[in-house]
Amino acid sequence: MAATTCTKTTREVQLDRELFTFESFENWCNTASRKFAYCGFRSDDTICLDTLGRVCRIGEHFMRAAEEKTFPVIAYLIARRTVDDTLSKEGHT
Repeated sequence: MAATTCTKTTREVQLDRELFTFESFENWCNTASRKFAYCGFRSDDTICLDTLGRVCRIGEHFMRAAEEKTFPVIAYLIARRTVDDTLSKEGHT
């Protein structure tokens, strides 16, 4: 079996406004479904970041944040660029 190489990729995401905060792992467990349901945005339009700026998307990520004491985890709306904004920044006017 061939070895698999995994490399980290850095991506830039422009954040819009803060939506809500998870103060602890227990708070995430008890309130995540409700907070996401009531925020009015699809999960694809949001991103959760711990205090080190790492993405928290699944339970394992939130457990790591608890173990490493990087709560609170804050949920943000991701800013969306229009096609015109992207093209003008790339010099395609």
